Amino acid sequence: MSASESQSSTPTHLEVGILSIQGDFLEHKHALQRAAEHMVEPLDLQIRSVRTASDLKSLDAIILPGGESTTMAILLKANDFLEEFQRWLPSKTAWGTCAGLVLLADNLIGHPHGTRLLGGLDVTVSRNHFGRQAQSFEAPVLVKEASLFGSEKSHGVFIRAPAILSVGSPEVKVLAQLDDGQVVAVQQGSVIGSSFHPELTDDWRWHAHFLAV
Repeated sequence: MSASESQSSTPTHLEVGILSIQGDFLEHKHALQRAAEHMVEPLDLQIRSVRTASDLKSLDAIILPGGESTTMAILLKANDFLEEFQRWLPSKTAWGTCAGLVLLADNLIGHPHGTRLLGGLDVTVSRNHFGRQAQSFEAPVLVKEASLFGSEKSHGVFIRAPAILSVGSPEVKVLAQLDDGQVVAVQQGSVIGSSFHPELTDDWRWHAHFLAV
């Protein structure tokens, strides 16, 4: 085996944290493991639970899962996580799903804890835009960046889901929308936000995209 072949087969080490104070963090962990198995390049994936600001230090990336954003905001503010996250984020990768999208939005509408929580995505988001728990639904998601996933559709699970009402910067790329044009996934640099829950489906491609960012 040549030196170049040996180097190319060496797995890339990646430490990914999942905010584990509320929500479906175990489902995200399992989806990450499935995605890592399908990566073209070998990946040495280490998944960590994140509960305090100090847990961020060794991470390359983080997932902020669904849950109740008001409760999550209270818990995060209690241990100075907000300030530490804002220092950590500029050189790292993050993905917020559902309530995680709410946490990452730079501008919030209708949130009891203000117009911005963690920040990082230059978008305006409406919390619980699609209604309460009883209005939860499943629908096809039209993937604008079809080359990322190998198809033009994926399955979306929307639970008390927020909506992305507008983007504030040309740096924000729309990744997916519903049939009516409603934007439900965006990316700005290495920060991703989605209104829906890919971790509650068998589709690991969103997690593979996150790992490849």
